[in-house]
Amino acid sequence: MYFLVSLTCINQLRQDILISRVLCNNPAVKKVSQYDLLEYWRVGNLNQYRKKVCIDPDTFDSIINKIRDHHIFHNNSNIP
Repeated sequence: MYFLVSLTCINQLRQDILISRVLCNNPAVKKVSQYDLLEYWRVGNLNQYRKKVCIDPDTFDSIINKIRDHHIFHNNSNIP
């Protein structure tokens, strides 16, 4: 009898696991803008910066300075 009860419990747990996508509730992942991450990587993890941007920070800054004032990068919204 004990075996059958245990087997029933195990099968119920197995079904719960199979139909669940999340077994444990984890805290929400904090979202960070990509710009903030680039600044963080620029100072703390240059290899990660290069991996994401595919160029060195000085080269990226040079490109930004050349295109910064182009009209295509401006709009009339309140969002920078």
